[in-house]
Parts: sequence; structure tokens; C-alpha cells
Amino acid sequence: MTSRIVQGKPPVPPRSPSNKEILDEAPLDKRHRFGVMGTMVGPATNPRTTRPVLSSVNGGPNSGDQAAAGSDGGSASGIEFSSREDVERLLAEKMKGKTKNDFKVKSLWYFFPSDVVIKSCENERETRVAVEKSRDALSLDLQRVNRENKCLSDQVPYTMGLNKAVPLRADLTTIKTMTEYEEQKKTTIDLQDRLAEAELQIIEAEKLRKKLHNTILVTTLLCLTNIS
Repeated sequence: MTSRIVQGKPPVPPRSPSNKEILDEAPLDKRHRFGVMGTMVGPATNPRTTRPVLSSVNGGPNSGDQAAAGSDGGSASGIEFSSREDVERLLAEKMKGKTKNDFKVKSLWYFFPSDVVIKSCENERETRVAVEKSRDALSLDLQRVNRENKCLSDQVPYTMGLNKAVPLRADLTTIKTMTEYEEQKKTTIDLQDRLAEAELQIIEAEKLRKKLHNTILVTTLLCLTNIS
């Protein structure tokens, strides 16, 4: 049976109004003497932070004394899982006397969430890569159309100058140039719309990723609830 020594509070040194340094050093001296008393009487324990490890609770003849020493100090004590083996040992204890379906559920608890996460990550990556490629292609097309549009815009003044020499030919050339300019302008607007649509697809893919993540969390919690 383990013996416990009750440590009382050390006496507070009397305050002296004439000596200010003693008042300033009183809390430090109090803590120092409390620490010295703890080392002289016995090892100081903090029952609120000391919790028995599961392996020490389940094994050994002294496990009852360790659990009692950890639970006498306060109501916040509990079992601390120090490793994955402790969790597996606890699950194995809970699975004793159960059917094969329970063992299948236990296996799903290990493999199903990871498979769902891997699959969702792969789908998200493929979708993101495809959308980014489409966006890059549309950006290149938009840059090309802008360059062509600039070239056509630069040709307009030159064409306007030719109108003075050859009015008919200049009119035909101007009409052709303006027609091409309008077509290029429509193409530019169409590419801009497609680029905006690609960006919306990226946003929708991000929302889908968050939804899949929430679904995975809910599925994992349901698996844990069924196991327990």
C-alpha cells in the first residue's frame, strides 16, 4: 500500500513596510521553499497532468497502485494512450466475443477512410490539372488574339491613308479589315467568356473538394461510432 504525505502550505513571511525588497522577494522565496520541501519530503506529483498509460493499467501487479495514485489527486485524471499499440490492444479487448462482421467493421475503420481520401485526392488532382490546362490554353489563345487585334488596329490608319489614293480599293480593304477586326473582337470576347467559365469550374471543383472532405469526416465518425 502506497503511503502519501500531505504537504501543507509553507508559512508566508511577515510583511515589513520598511523593507520593500523582502516584499518583492516573498513570492519567489515561497516558491523556492515549496520546491525544496517537495524534494526533501518526496517526489512532487501533479495529479491534473499525470495520467496512467494504458499499457501500465492493463499489465503488471502494480497497475492498481499506479491507477490509485493517479486518481487520488483530482477528477481530471484518465487513461493516456502512449502509442498505436495501446489503441489496438483496447480495440482487441473490445472485439472479444464478437462476430466476424465486427472484425470486418474494425478492418474498414483502418482501410475505408484512407481509400476514400486517396480516391478523392486523385479525382481532385485530375480535375484541377484538366481545368488548369484548359485555362492555360485559353490564356494563350487570348494572348494570340490580342496580338492579332493589335496588328489589325495598327493597320487601320495605314488603310485609311490608302483611301486617298485609291478610294474604291481602299474602301474594299477597309471593309475587309474592319470585318476581320470585328471577327477578332468577337473571338476575343468568346475567349474571355470561356476563361471566366474555366475559373468558375475551378471554384466548383474547390467546393466539391470541401464537400468530399466533410463526407469523409462524417463517414469516419460513423465507423468509429459503430465500432464503439
